Amino acid sequence: EWFFGREDLTDKLVGMIENQAFKVLCIQGPAKIGKTSFIRAGLIAKLDPDKYECVYLRCRCEVEAQLRSEIQRRFSLSLEAKDLDSALCDLKKNTSKRILIFLDQFERVIHDCDNTDAKTETLVSFMRCLAKNSDDRLTPIFISLQEDAFSTMLLDNFRQEMSQWAFERMKRLDGKKVQDIIQQMASKSGVDLAPETIDRLCRRYVEDLKFTLAHVQTFCYYHVNGFDQDFGDYDS
Repeated sequence: EWFFGREDLTDKLVGMIENQAFKVLCIQGPAKIGKTSFIRAGLIAKLDPDKYECVYLRCRCEVEAQLRSEIQRRFSLSLEAKDLDSALCDLKKNTSKRILIFLDQFERVIHDCDNTDAKTETLVSFMRCLAKNSDDRLTPIFISLQEDAFSTMLLDNFRQEMSQWAFERMKRLDGKKVQDIIQQMASKSGVDLAPETIDRLCRRYVEDLKFTLAHVQTFCYYHVNGFDQDFGDYDS
């Protein structure tokens, strides 16, 4: 209800998920373009909660342990003595809904493997287990920065399987779309933002690639709360 800006992409991915068009989905994009907001407030919010059980993780380095902990917390399962394959099988038996596992900020896990063969092997094994267990009951979704490290790791280890994977690249929103989002949010919130303020924010967003949606959000917060904050005071 409060998410604006990527409606077409939301509808596209919801359709792909409902049609089971892939075994694994990878969503990539530049930093600070709103990937996490899109996943949590856009995509997950649009999925029918009566049909889907969405397990969301903001990844840490020990991602398998993190996933196990979240499964145990959410579904009251005891997984201590079980390998990941058995744990995922138990998870499927625990709910009649289709399980979507969202692994956000997955680049953190990739970066932790830099030049470390043992960690890379562990990560590849983790991802392969998720892909193996992907079916009409469970689907893994990786969300990561768009960078060479992830692409190289996939090509080195999953080249054959990738024909059954789907890849979606998120792009930086254009200035007109950002302007529309600000105006929609202001209107829905009952907040009065001067057109000049919106124009300045959007112009800076277009002209400076380091000026991200996070900066736009911060300045909107300043103005709504009565602060006369200048762009030059903000360390971008």
